[in-house]
This record gives sequence, C-alpha cells and structure tokens, in this order.
Amino acid sequence: MSVCGCSGTRARINGRTLGANLKQYQSEPHPFGPFGRTSWVEVCPSCHARWLRIDEEHSLPYLDANDLMRTAADAMQLAPAVEIDFAGFRFTWSALRSAIALQALEFGTAAMEARGASLPAMLSEAQAAEFSEAVCRWGGGARVWGKLKSGNNGDPGPRLAAWLNAVKAGELGDELAIAHGRSIPGLGVSFASKHLRMLQPARFAVLDEVLCEGFGFALNGRGYRFFLRELRTLQGSLQQRFGQAFTVATLEAGLFMLVRQGVRARADG
Repeated sequence: MSVCGCSGTRARINGRTLGANLKQYQSEPHPFGPFGRTSWVEVCPSCHARWLRIDEEHSLPYLDANDLMRTAADAMQLAPAVEIDFAGFRFTWSALRSAIALQALEFGTAAMEARGASLPAMLSEAQAAEFSEAVCRWGGGARVWGKLKSGNNGDPGPRLAAWLNAVKAGELGDELAIAHGRSIPGLGVSFASKHLRMLQPARFAVLDEVLCEGFGFALNGRGYRFFLRELRTLQGSLQQRFGQAFTVATLEAGLFMLVRQGVRARADG
C-alpha cells in the first residue's frame, strides 16, 4: 500500500506495469514501497501523477474504485471521461491510447511489423521459416520455435510457406486462417495468431491466454473469428466517435495491456 498526503480517491495498478515504468525514475526514490509483479499497488492519481507518467502525452492506466480503467489525465479533466466498453470490460479513451503506447515500448512491436511488411508477395520456404522464428522470439516463444522444428522433421519451412502464402493470397477466411496455422505441429491459437498479426496487422490480431482469460474468448477457430469480429466493431465505433483509425492489431495491443493488469495481478501478490 502507498501513502500520500491528500484525501483523494485511491486507485490501484498492477506491480508489473508500475515497476516497468518506474525504471525511468531510477535515480529518484518512489513513494510506493516494496511490491511484487503480481501485486495490486495502491496509487493516488493526483499525488502520484509524476510516477504514473509514461511520456509527455501518456500516463499509466489504472483501475479506479468503480472498476474503470483510466489515467491521471482523466482525473485532471473537468469534463467526465469518455467510457468505452469491450466485452464487458470498461476503460476510457485516454486509457486505451496510453495502453497502446505502453505496449509499443515494452514489446518493440514496430520493428516486427516492419519486418512483416517487407516480406515479398510469395515467401520462399526459407523466408517463411526466418519470419516464423522472428515472430516466435518477439512473442517470447523460443520454445514454440523449438517445437515447430522438432514437430516438422527439423524444417517447418514448407508447411509455414504454404500457410502464410495462402493467407497473403486471400485464400483463407478468418477461421480457416487460424485453423491452417494450428494444423502445423507446434503451433496453437496463440502463436498462430501472432504470425497472422505480424503478416497482416490490418486484418488480424493476437488471441492469447491473457485475452482469453480477460475477455472470455475461446482459444479455438470460432473464438478467434468472434474475437476479430468484435475488434472490427470496436474499430468502427472508435473511428466514428473519435475520428481516429487504429488497425485491429493495434487495438488488440492496447486491450492486452489494459486487461493484463487484472489477469496477472493477485490480491495476495
């Protein structure tokens, strides 16, 4: 628990999210005391605004007393914050934009996206294997890459190339795209969707265990198709309400960072 000198409304934030941001203030003592990566840490949006800042435009999303994900920027506004609901999970426009910025900082997504965008229209087996290994490592799945190799006689390139080239050619719908990926030994929905997301971020997004637990989408073909449909609905709504167009992959990245706080936090952490 943290302590501040005001009587304002308290909120809470996941220790992993807060700890990663505090690294930029290593030379200064923070007021939060010791906490773990799975802890909920009490914060005051007013008194602790300095330590919640990500950069000049964004601040860390936190969970308020009404189970709304918001930011210190919302607390300082005179007008009520604009709320958004996705699958029953509530957050503000400011929280979503800040979460998108936070995800880009933590995972280095832009470089991997650029690699996917630079791929030729038709991938060779070697190019497909190189791309797949890079995706697995980006997603923290070095073991997944090992399983892909061992499950495909040491060379998953032929099966990967056939799958990815069919996706690039527009031959597979959402459910078939994920099903064909899952049919390759070593790939499940999570890492198959990571491949699709980096191959075509305007069309595909990641569905992994965090999003499954946080939102309730099933980790199977139908669940993935439903998840993409809901993302596209949100995408259209946000463009209409705020005039800003995000890809479904970028939207998912922000949602991941928001919902991960509750999924990874534990009351006794």
